[in-house]
Amino acid sequence: MVGARVLAIDDDDQILKLVARLMADVGHEIVATARDGDRAVEHASALSPHAIVLDYELQETTASELAPRLRAACPGAIIVGLSSTEPPDRDWCDTFLLKNDVTKLASAVDEALGRWNR
Repeated sequence: MVGARVLAIDDDDQILKLVARLMADVGHEIVATARDGDRAVEHASALSPHAIVLDYELQETTASELAPRLRAACPGAIIVGLSSTEPPDRDWCDTFLLKNDVTKLASAVDEALGRWNR
C-alpha cells in the first residue's frame, strides 16, 4: 500500500527520525510521532493512521500494555513492533522486527498492510 499514514512511537528521537525517513522513502507519510503512551493514544485517536510502528519498551510502559489502548483508539490500524531485544511475547503486534533489521521496516509495514487489506 503506497501512501499509508503511519504513527511512529519510540522514546529515542534517532529511531523516530530513521522510521520517518524509511517510510518517506517508500511513499508513506508519518502523520505523527510520540515518545510516550498517552500522546500516542491521542494521536492514534485523532489521526486514524493505517499503521503504527511501536517500540516495545518505552520509558513508562511496554507495548504489551499500550497496544490494547492503541487498538481501541484506532481499531483499523496494524501494529508493527520494533525492539532492540526480543520481547517476551508478540501478541500485541501484527508483525515484529528487531531494530538491527530496521532497514526491512518498509517491507514489513507493506506486508502487514497487505494482509490486513485483503
